[in-house]
Amino acid sequence: MADFNRRYNQRRLTTMWTPLSPNPEASPGLAVSSSPASTTPPKQRERSASAPPILSASPASTTPPKQRERPASAPPILSSDGCPDTETDDTDMDGESQRSSSPDLMTPPPSLVTPTPVKSEDMADEMDGVASLAFFNAVKAAVIHLLNITLHKFRREQCFGCQINHPSQRHHPCLENVEDHYYQINFSGIMKMLFTPHLIPSIQRLLTARNIREDDARVKAVAQTLLHELRSTRNIQDSIGSMYDELIGEDILKIGELKLVADGWESE
Repeated sequence: MADFNRRYNQRRLTTMWTPLSPNPEASPGLAVSSSPASTTPPKQRERSASAPPILSASPASTTPPKQRERPASAPPILSSDGCPDTETDDTDMDGESQRSSSPDLMTPPPSLVTPTPVKSEDMADEMDGVASLAFFNAVKAAVIHLLNITLHKFRREQCFGCQINHPSQRHHPCLENVEDHYYQINFSGIMKMLFTPHLIPSIQRLLTARNIREDDARVKAVAQTLLHELRSTRNIQDSIGSMYDELIGEDILKIGELKLVADGWESE
């Protein structure tokens, strides 16, 4: 009887208690974790649940920070054998940064060309050149003005209508344009009429008005040279007109100076 009761109770306990399945998904109800209880604080568990896990397929990067900052599009540095050199020396990059920030390299080198000092002799020569040009232009203006007056005076003396005081203009060739080569043909007679004792003093009037001081010998030499050079021109009237436009133009002051020259030349 005792043996019967023992087997009965054992069968009853086996029927009432069913062991849990080792697979939590196969058994209904609450899932039982097989790992020990988590000791992570609640705030850390919340952050870990919200942040995505960081997956790394390769081991931890050991590249220095300066290499990681370099752009990925930079071309590889080729070594002497033609193979790309992937190693970078930090000391070289530091040296480059130091050299680029060095004030000695940022400052441009001084000019190797030493400015040539202006000598007093050069300045004196330049001033002499300006003074000589002013002197030459003044003598030239006075000479062509007096030559123009002399030329018309010489033609009136050679004019038959002027000698007999003919009323018709047809008998006054002096009123017509000057013929070509007229100055070359009548050079001697024109020079005798032009070179009076008042010629050089009248030119000196213009030089004095322009604050130019020069001796009479040089003034006479320049005047004679100009008069002889004009012999090569074809038409003396056209040459005088072009020189008037170049040296005098419509300048009222210069026109007044030429009147002063003419008055001195025609004075007794």
